[in-house]
Amino acid sequence: MAASSRIEQHLGEKLSILFRIEGDPEHPYSEVVGLLQRVTVDEAGARTLAVCRRDGSVVEVAEADVILLWKIFHEKYPDLLKNPLTPEQRADLIDELDRRKAKVA
Repeated sequence: MAASSRIEQHLGEKLSILFRIEGDPEHPYSEVVGLLQRVTVDEAGARTLAVCRRDGSVVEVAEADVILLWKIFHEKYPDLLKNPLTPEQRADLIDELDRRKAKVA
């Protein structure tokens, strides 16, 4: 089934995706950085993003599990790579996003 969403405009671009995972309550999130290779949609309409890492491995992330997704502008904005979030900043950001999501639900 073909996907048609705004995310498709970023096919082939380098993205960083922070997403929710299950299995370890102390580490409920993971991150993948790489090129957006494809977007698929299953019979139920759920989208999956396939990201190809630098080492050639592909990570598939359910769109429903995505917390943050951003495009990496390394040519124009090199400071984004020089100043990543600290673990504390990332935890604070995740907490804030969880609070906002709870308000919407």
